[in-house]
Amino acid sequence: MAIRFMPNRLTIPFEELDGSPEERRTSAWAGDGAVRRLKVRSRDRLWLEKQLLGYLEVAGTVNMAGTSDNVLIHLPSPFGPDRPGLVATSIVTKPFGKVAGVPSDTRFADYDYSLMEVTYEVATRLASSVYGFITLSETTKDITEFVTLPTKNLYWGTGGAKEAIDRFDAPAQVNYGLEWTYTITGAYRVPPHLFDYVGFTNSRLIYIKHLMMPCYPGTLLYTEPAVVKQETFGGTIYRITLRFLHKDNGLVGVGLYAGWNWFPRISASGAAITYERITDGTSEKIFYDLVDFRDVFV
Repeated sequence: MAIRFMPNRLTIPFEELDGSPEERRTSAWAGDGAVRRLKVRSRDRLWLEKQLLGYLEVAGTVNMAGTSDNVLIHLPSPFGPDRPGLVATSIVTKPFGKVAGVPSDTRFADYDYSLMEVTYEVATRLASSVYGFITLSETTKDITEFVTLPTKNLYWGTGGAKEAIDRFDAPAQVNYGLEWTYTITGAYRVPPHLFDYVGFTNSRLIYIKHLMMPCYPGTLLYTEPAVVKQETFGGTIYRITLRFLHKDNGLVGVGLYAGWNWFPRISASGAAITYERITDGTSEKIFYDLVDFRDVFV
């Protein structure tokens, strides 16, 4: 199945009403928006709604295996070049100009025109060459990790009264982190590498977008994704949930952060708890390989 993105084209004639558009600008770009009020022939209203909001078109044969020749994704209408990022997201349509002489027993009245109130907002549905035409959402929650510390160079008490801590009395340290869930709704395929990266950590800087929080290399562990398949009139779509665990115990060197491949160690004096990598005596042991996650993100 091939996915093709089609540029927006408005082919239905309409008239913009006096006082339209109204624009809203906020200090946060994501809160920007606009409203246009349009007048269109009533018989053309449904087609104009589709062209404004964007729609899916299957060009080819869809069989029981869920395959087709092409899926054409017609993008929603942008507001204009001076307000980039705003696209049509919703429409309220009202009738106007009732046709006289319609029999009273008909279910609906006939109208010559429809008045449309078109709302434009910052796009949350994105066009992705990997997934198709999608909606993104993110959630985060705190996680805790209990780490049993090595007892070497740790003591009860100080000075001449100090007593070495027995390995059975090893203290535990609580490390705090985040579970980050990244949900892709409306995907038209599931890339095979989605499952190949489980157990890997990030090889490059990634931001948790809604927190604008940096995740430095080696601090973001990819866990099992969840995939839900849905059959729609336009074909098969998927909801894909990516899950990551973030652990960052601080800067340990130039450009190095104590993430998933770093482990606690007690200094020789017992004065500090540091984080180091484990080696096999010759080279560093990597427990969680690093990979570029750009293939699974939008």
